[in-house]
Amino acid sequence: MSRCVQRLLIRHSFRAVLLSSLGLSSLALAFSLPSACWAQPDEDPAAKKPASRFLEIEGKPSRAETANAKEIWQSEDAMQGARKKRFDDYYFQKYLPQMTQAFMWDSLPEFREELDKQFRSRIGNSEHVDMLNQIVATFAYGVARGGRRARLKNGKIVDVYWLGPRLFTMKNKDVTDAVDRLAPAKKDFHPAVRYNAMLLLGMLDSSKAKVRSDRGERFIAKPATPYARAFTPMLDLAIGRPYQPTRESFAKTESGPAPDAVRIAALLGLKRHLVANPDRNETEKNLIVGEMLRLAKTKPPGFTDVGPTWYRRLALEIIGTVGYAGQSGQVVTQLESILGDESEPIAVRCAAADALGRLVVDNPPEDLNIELLLAKLAQLAADTCRAEVALLETPKSRIPAARLMASIECVLVALRGIVPDTSEDEPARGDDEELELPTGLLAWVGEDSQESVKLAIKMVRTLQLGVRQAGNGRLKTSDVTRGADRLQNQFALADSEE
Repeated sequence: MSRCVQRLLIRHSFRAVLLSSLGLSSLALAFSLPSACWAQPDEDPAAKKPASRFLEIEGKPSRAETANAKEIWQSEDAMQGARKKRFDDYYFQKYLPQMTQAFMWDSLPEFREELDKQFRSRIGNSEHVDMLNQIVATFAYGVARGGRRARLKNGKIVDVYWLGPRLFTMKNKDVTDAVDRLAPAKKDFHPAVRYNAMLLLGMLDSSKAKVRSDRGERFIAKPATPYARAFTPMLDLAIGRPYQPTRESFAKTESGPAPDAVRIAALLGLKRHLVANPDRNETEKNLIVGEMLRLAKTKPPGFTDVGPTWYRRLALEIIGTVGYAGQSGQVVTQLESILGDESEPIAVRCAAADALGRLVVDNPPEDLNIELLLAKLAQLAADTCRAEVALLETPKSRIPAARLMASIECVLVALRGIVPDTSEDEPARGDDEELELPTGLLAWVGEDSQESVKLAIKMVRTLQLGVRQAGNGRLKTSDVTRGADRLQNQFALADSEE
């Protein structure tokens, strides 16, 4: 690639680079970027480039270094001594730093894909996978944490980042023992770089999925096993707590929330780990659910914006994935307060209802008022319908049925739990309330409340069917609104009861 083209790419606007790196932009650059595969073409090291607004770690592998790393990877010999050092240096100082550099910003998803291909490529010794996982996890976590501003004992100020428990400059020099003080960086890694670094951490696997074919159809015979050591770093970045041990004098710079995009990527990784390995002991469940509840209940400035809404929904989805209600059912109470809060975004309230329906509740809260909870769920279903109707361009516009049905489904999940093998094409199954499911209100409310819950299930399903028919043009939007009103009025409580 010519230096002229490279300068054009570096000068690409912040918005275009970020959107395309996050996979949100439909616009493609007119120039193709180099692949992030095993080898990159050598370039003139003396080539000048304009100063970047963002931190970039120096490093680029030569063809010889790439060939050597590939040979070590494919060798059957144990990776130790000088061979291990060459392998470590290749990834820490040459290959992985490329993801922080301007020429790579617009092809970060491809960079992750190419790295994944390296894990899948022919390997000589299975132990090499764990070694490469450790390298990538250490580097990705350090970049996702962001840069720091370090004052050295000689008075010099340099930009640094954490690589394990050590501090390195952008020139790959270990200055840990020379650092006097740390402060937040004046400039940081590109937001898309930090986001993709966290995605990289979440995608690491100890073993890849086994895919087989049968009569032309491919299926997963054995799912992937996520890299377990990545779990704690992702959890701590999601909640704003340092994972790596740090000196007490550095503590102030190592706490605080990550940018929304990094937090979202961390939560996506956590959810992937928990879906693959849901079996956790009670201590772990209590820790994970407690932290996710704190995150879900946090209302930062502009909490109705897309970023906070997204990561709060993900936190609630993780709670539902874990399915832990607490020893005294306290998680039920916490979720009820979120889904019933009309000041919350509809998406957050629906996620709380969905999570509620996935809890395994052995001991419901003693002070739980089932009638009030049913009233809040009916209110949520009605509010969801009204919110969608309010967004229509004209009264005669068709309701976005699929989206609205999915939101109403969250209320159904809260009421009757998860129905196995439910088809989205068959939303109206009148016998759901008769199924004996392990979760949902119907599974753990007393006998005196069973009929009320069954009635709520029936009415919510009727509302959902009405939404589907309105989307097909068989019913009017006003019919959906009236159905929402009937549901709300059926379970509404007098002010004195609330």
